[in-house]
Parts: sequence; C-alpha cells; structure tokens
Amino acid sequence: RQDFVQYLDQIVSSGLATNYRIFWLGDYHSHIPNFEYYDFKKRAWRFDWPAWLSLFTKGKVGNVSEEKESSKDDFDKNDLLILKELMKDARKKLSELSQMIGMTLPAAKYRFDNLARRGFLQDYVIQVLPYPPEISDLYEVRLDFGEHKAMIAKENFLKRLPFVLNYSRIKGTNSITIRVYLPRTEVNNLLTLLSALVRGGAIDRFSYMLLDPMTIQAQTFHYKAFDDKSGWDYDNHEYLAALRKLASSLDKAEASPVIFQPSKGLTVTMM
Repeated sequence: RQDFVQYLDQIVSSGLATNYRIFWLGDYHSHIPNFEYYDFKKRAWRFDWPAWLSLFTKGKVGNVSEEKESSKDDFDKNDLLILKELMKDARKKLSELSQMIGMTLPAAKYRFDNLARRGFLQDYVIQVLPYPPEISDLYEVRLDFGEHKAMIAKENFLKRLPFVLNYSRIKGTNSITIRVYLPRTEVNNLLTLLSALVRGGAIDRFSYMLLDPMTIQAQTFHYKAFDDKSGWDYDNHEYLAALRKLASSLDKAEASPVIFQPSKGLTVTMM
C-alpha cells in the first residue's frame, strides 16, 4: 500500500493530477437485476420508490453476517493464472485451464475447488443492463452509516433494488459504495430517496459521482510479478521513473494552437 500511495503522490507532484482519494474495498457483490419489478406484459420496469423507502427504514433485518477474509494459505503462479482467466471469462472450461497451466484435468479441478474453498472464488454473475444505455446513466453512490451494525443490516436490502448492479463495503469505515444504473427520468427520485434516508436517520450522509461507462477500463492483476519462491516483486522505482518520463514529455510538448471557426458576417438592421 505504501508503494501505491507513493506512486499516487508522485502523480500529483508531477502535475498529472490535482488530488486523489483511496477507498480500500472489500468483496464486490454482483447480482442480476431484480425482475420482480418488471412487468413482462407491459414490457416496462416499475420503480416503487415509496415501498423501497419503507423497506429500507422499517423492513425487518435478516441474518446479519460479517465478511469472511480469504484464507492466508500459500498460492502459486498457477493459482493466479486460473484466477486471471476466470476474471476475464468466468465460463472458461476446466479443460482449457488445465491446458493453460500444463496440468491434468483432475489436477486443475482440484486447484479450482481449493480456490473456491479458500474464498478466492465465490460466484459468477451475468452482467445485464436492464435499461437502454441511450436514456440511462451510471453512478457510483457512497452511503455512510452511523454504526457498523446498521451498515451490515441494511446491506441485505441493496440486492433487492433493480437499479443496483453491485456493491462493496469500504474497509475501515461504516460505508458502502454502490454502482447504480438508472434511467435519467428516475435520477431525481433516487436523490429524493437518499435525502429521505438521511433525514430519517437510516444513513448519515451520501455522495455520488456520474460515471462515463465508455471510459471505464479494467485489468486483472499483474501475475507475472509473482514468483513461487520469493512472492510478489514490484519495482516501484521503475514505475516512478516511467511516470517522471511521462510528465517530462508532457512538459516539453507544444501547446495545441487555438483554432477558431470562420465567422459568417452578421448583418444588423438599425431601425
């Protein structure tokens, strides 16, 4: 973590960014949208905001559980290769994984089952966008709770909401971050709901960011930096040197010229 923070500090000091904030997240929980709120005859979604407000503030709490940390048992590069490939495509066959890591099919299945037993593999979910992208927006919403028990109690209600794609606890806080996908016509109702939860004391505060889904990028972990004998080997000096080189090249780059479009003559008749 210290190396990562140092890298971000260097980005700010180089002028490539003005500031940053880090949220260390727990396990991500993804699920298919709740089709109980979809009318198949009318082919339309039903947004029952009053019912959701009542559910969140007065609903009975089910079983409350803490997130379990993954086992600290050792793993090797073959385990990381399996995890990397499943992150890219959770439907990848065991026969393909066995060929990739150079093991028999039973050996690959044993590794797969062992990763699942230790908590590295939990489930896979088909990502579904329930509303047309051209009329919808993607948000990252943070909910801050007054107490830890209140957070884990209300967490169970999130999976019932058809506009919640996934959510995760923020480590070291009583907060949850939620990825919300919603038609633009319903955004004001979402903000009204969150404001009512604050006034009613269900949450302490909330914040949100509008995301551009076309610019979101993801990557798997850098498994090549792992050695079975010595473990992870990150050369932070190499990354910082590359960052300084990038900042230097941007400083030397000439500013793009300002180009105005030709103006058409405007005739004004004086009365």
